[in-house]
Parts: sequence; structure tokens; C-alpha cells
Amino acid sequence: MFNFNSCEIIYVHENLKCKNLFNVKLASLTNYFKAIFMKRKIHKFMVLLCLIATIFGNAQRGIGTAKPDKSAILELKSTNKGFLLPRLSKTQLSAINEPAIGLMVYCLDCSPSGLYLFNGTKFKSIDLGTSEVFNVDATLKQIGDEADNPDVVKSVVTIAQLNDIVPALTGISVANEEGYQLYIDANPDLFSVPATHAEVQSMVNLADIVHNGLTYKVVTSPKTGKQWLDRNLGATQVATSVDNDANARGDLYQWGRNTDGHEKRNSLTTSTKSLNPGNKFVYTPSTPYDWRPNANQDDALWNSGTEAAPVRVDANDPCPKGFRVPTVTEWRAELFQDYGTNNTAYYTNATDIFNGFLKLCTTGYRDRAVGAKYGANSQMVYHTATADMFNGSYDITIGDLINAYSTSAVGKANDRRSEGRAIRCIKE
Repeated sequence: MFNFNSCEIIYVHENLKCKNLFNVKLASLTNYFKAIFMKRKIHKFMVLLCLIATIFGNAQRGIGTAKPDKSAILELKSTNKGFLLPRLSKTQLSAINEPAIGLMVYCLDCSPSGLYLFNGTKFKSIDLGTSEVFNVDATLKQIGDEADNPDVVKSVVTIAQLNDIVPALTGISVANEEGYQLYIDANPDLFSVPATHAEVQSMVNLADIVHNGLTYKVVTSPKTGKQWLDRNLGATQVATSVDNDANARGDLYQWGRNTDGHEKRNSLTTSTKSLNPGNKFVYTPSTPYDWRPNANQDDALWNSGTEAAPVRVDANDPCPKGFRVPTVTEWRAELFQDYGTNNTAYYTNATDIFNGFLKLCTTGYRDRAVGAKYGANSQMVYHTATADMFNGSYDITIGDLINAYSTSAVGKANDRRSEGRAIRCIKE
């Protein structure tokens, strides 16, 4: 009572002094509790530091092993389980934003599927090393930058880059990398920066085929839907006349040979048969009429598949990649209205042939006996990839225009492999 009353008296008579005394006592109590809290907090913090030091002090951890290899920061060990990386589709992989160097994933539908590592600019297959999945956005920006005006930045976009654009482009020709590059450089107004998927697809649809320094377009058969080159192999232009256009005739190949110079109409000749005759046309005055040695005749030089399912032979086929020498069946399907039944000719005269989608014209041929050239203004003769059982090959002979042969002349003929014929390529 006394103390209270005294305090009360003090409070009444010395209000400020009592308040200060109360505040001092309250502050002491607060500091006491703070001290206890901080001690506990510091204790917990020290425990955490000790734990971190325990984990990382040795910079090594093991899962499934108490003794990780000294060279590894982390070692996983198991006899019945594996390490599972994130598994992504190509679309998901391409959508990763700013991937870190060294980022590793498993790509489910890349070509090839497997482990991919980001090397700072692109994801790269660990399995093959050379197979790459490009950053799609980077490729589209590259194309947009290359489509500059004036043309300072020459296009270097690759087939691999185009193949990895998502969603997938359709109709890409593996042989036409140069054609796509030239298209980008020549058409700056057709691309945005970055280019859009639709703009690049349009390029694939419209770009010319560049092969051995010549530029071809692709034409589609209204009859079969097959795609062909618009001119003979080696021709510098589409035919403007059915029988008087030397620039449209093209080169004359021996059956089964690739482009090596022998196909030129003024190439040198030799009578020495060889597997590698160089740039010379091998004439054969006596049977068997084949430019290869008698012991090395081969029916599959241009087609390693079947007549119904032909397969291009890259080592020998002179057509651009993605195209091949057509079979006799494929030729006849274009030239006959009802091939396999009545075999009625689709074209009945020279004008019809020339006005067809292939714009066929006279080609002439090169004789097997001495390598002489005949029929440049009268004969349409094309090689096919089809061999026959008598060491020969099938040619398509489309009439003798001077002698006005018509329906009966549109057919196939068993001919000699050493004779020079024109080639028109079909898309695989």
C-alpha cells in the first residue's frame, strides 16, 4: 500500500518521473526476452552453418555410396536403377528459354533421339556429335537477317537448320541447300526479321533446284501427281521448240554412270572398258555393249530396289539429291493413258508431247559403236533406271518425229548400256 500510494503520490505530484521509471523497467524486460531469442536464433544459425560445412566442406556427395570418387562432386551408385534426365520433345527442347551452357536433356523425337547438350549456341547430339538441333528462333532470325537489301549478308542457312524448324517444314529437298540460300538472297522483301514459319515454308515450296551450276524448277504431273525436273539433266533452259532447241536437249549419259564429264556431247571417247573411265565416253563395237568390264556388269547401278519400289543409288545417280533416274514404269505411267491394260498413248503427236507438262523435245542420242551423235532434231530418247535380264537396259523412245511415228512409237525399247541417252529426273 505504501509503495503504491507513494507511487501514486509521485504519479500525482511527479507524473513525468513515474512514467520514465515504468519505461525503464519495460525496456529492461523487452531486452531480456530479445537476448533470449537472439541466443536461440544464433544457436540455430550456427547449427545450419555446421550442416552446410559438413555437406560442402569436402565438395563431394554420394547417393548409394559412402565413398564418392574424389574427382566427382556427386556420385550416384546403383546396381538396379539409372539416372533419369528430363525427357523432352523437339518442340519442347526448342522452346527452352536461354538454355545454359552444358544443359543436358534427352530428346524423344530428334534425329537421332538421345542425349543432347547445349554448347552455347545450339543443342548437339552426344551420340553422333554432328547431328544438331538448332534453336528455332535463332534460325528464323538468321534467315531474316540474311534476306537483307542490299544483299550484304549472304545466306548460309543449312538443310539441317531447316529440318529442325518446328512445326516441321514440308517438301524440303536435301539437294537444294544452295537453291534455298539463293532464294533468300534474291527475295529480301519476302521475309520478316525474324522470318516467320509461313515465309520459310513458302520458300521451300517455290525455291529452284540448283545442281552442278544449273538451276531447275519442279513441275507436277497432272496425271500421276509425281514431281519432275522441268528440263533434261544438263539443259540450260526449258524447251521452246519440239525439234529445234539445242539448249533444251541436255547431256547424254551412258546407263548407270554418274556425272563425270563423259555425258557432254563433245566429250572424248575410248574403247577401253573400265569401272572408272573418268570423263571419257566408252564406246563398245562388240557385245556385250556395256561400258563396264564384262565381269563387272551390274543391274542395280541406278536402282537398288525394285521396279515397284525403286531406291536411288547415291554413288551413281546423276540427278540432284532427292531426285533419281525414273524407272520405265514411271515413264510409261506418264506417257500412256491406261498403262497396264490397253497401253493407249497419252500423247498422239509431237505437238501434244511438247505441250505436255514435261515440255519434251528431241534429244538425239550417242551411238555405242563409235560414240557418234545422231538424231538431235528427230529423236526423243531417254534412259530409265530399269535393267533387263540380258545385260541391257530399257530406254523410252518417244517416236521419230521426222518420220511422223505416233502411238506405236511411244514405248520402251531394250537398248545397249553403252549408248548415250538424255535423262529427266523424278522426285523420290
